[in-house]
Amino acid sequence: MIRIISVDALDKKRFRVALDGMEGLVLYGGELSRFGIREGALLAEEAYEELLDTVIKPRARERLLRALQVSDKTEQELRLLLAREGYPREAAEDAIAMAYRYHYIDDEAYALRYVEQVGKKKSRRQLSAQMQRKGFPREIIERLLEEHPLDEKAQIQALLEKKGLRPGEKADDRQYARLMAMLARRGYSWQQISEAMEEWTDTDNVYP
Repeated sequence: MIRIISVDALDKKRFRVALDGMEGLVLYGGELSRFGIREGALLAEEAYEELLDTVIKPRARERLLRALQVSDKTEQELRLLLAREGYPREAAEDAIAMAYRYHYIDDEAYALRYVEQVGKKKSRRQLSAQMQRKGFPREIIERLLEEHPLDEKAQIQALLEKKGLRPGEKADDRQYARLMAMLARRGYSWQQISEAMEEWTDTDNVYP
C-alpha cells in the first residue's frame, strides 16, 4: 500500500499529490474521486499501476506530442518539460520511448538543422554552448561543427558593418576596444577578431 502524504491544489482543476517514498503526481479532481485519493489515505499498488497506465502515461504522451507540434525538441528538453509539469519518471520514460518508436525524436537530424539555421550568426564557441544547453549530445555537436565549419570571419565582418564600421575605415582606440569586447562576448577568439578587423580596415582590400 502507498500512503498519500498530501493533496494540494495547483489551480481550480489540478492537484499535486505527494506519495510516501515515491514521486508525486498531478491529477484532476475527477481522478482523485475515481481512485479514492485523499490526504492520509492508502492507495493499493494495483490502483497505482492502473492510474499510471490509464491516466498518467497517456497524458504524458499527449503532452510530449503537443510540445513537438510547436517546435523540435531534444530528448533532454522533453524530459525536463515532463518533469517540470509533474509527470513521474515511469510516465516520462514511456512517452520518450513512444517518441523514439515513431521517430518523433531525432537529436542528430535536429542538431544538423540547428547548425544550418543558427550557425550563420553564431561563433563556434557560442553555438556549441547553446546546443549543449538544449541537450544535444556533445559528440554530435563536435562532429557536426567539424563537418560544417562556420565562416566566423564573415560573421565578424558583418557585425563590424552592423556596428557602423565601414570597410577600409579605421576605428579609433575607444571604438576599437568596444568592438573587440563585443565580439569576444559573442565567443570569437582574440586572434580571429584581430585578423578579421585588420582585413576589414585594410584599404588595399577595398574595391570601388
